[in-house]
Amino acid sequence: MTFQELAGPEKVNLFTHRIVGTANDLSQATVTTAQAFNFAIPLGATINQVELRLIIPFQNTADAAFISDTVSVGDTSLATKWVSAVECNLNGAYITTPQFSATLGGPYAANQNIVVTFNAPTAGKALTNINRGELHIYVQIQNPAALSSMQLATPPSKP
Repeated sequence: MTFQELAGPEKVNLFTHRIVGTANDLSQATVTTAQAFNFAIPLGATINQVELRLIIPFQNTADAAFISDTVSVGDTSLATKWVSAVECNLNGAYITTPQFSATLGGPYAANQNIVVTFNAPTAGKALTNINRGELHIYVQIQNPAALSSMQLATPPSKP
């Protein structure tokens, strides 16, 4: 999965970062077992809103009985803070609209993460067998510490 800051023109609805996950990122080969991805949150930052958009529903194109792979998005303290187990599998009742949350997170101390979890799939199936799918997670991160570091080190003086 990739985690990137959005460029100026991409900052839609005040989102500042995007996480992109595809079927190629899923490496959990143990059946009925979840896989979590962690992305560091800057010290002192807050997360003001999160939106999950399913771009291409996930699926194992060779197995129509693979009917469920839900996704949750949260932080280190609560893995479902923003999105709780939404269906992302083509063969299930997958989401067709963005999943939005304005639940405030933070300010965060050191060693805190955004956690994206592909929950345990259909019984007897492994996430690594999914060969199609893409989702985007948009995040609004506000970091007062980064803003304050942009101030002049030496205030200008009057002539």
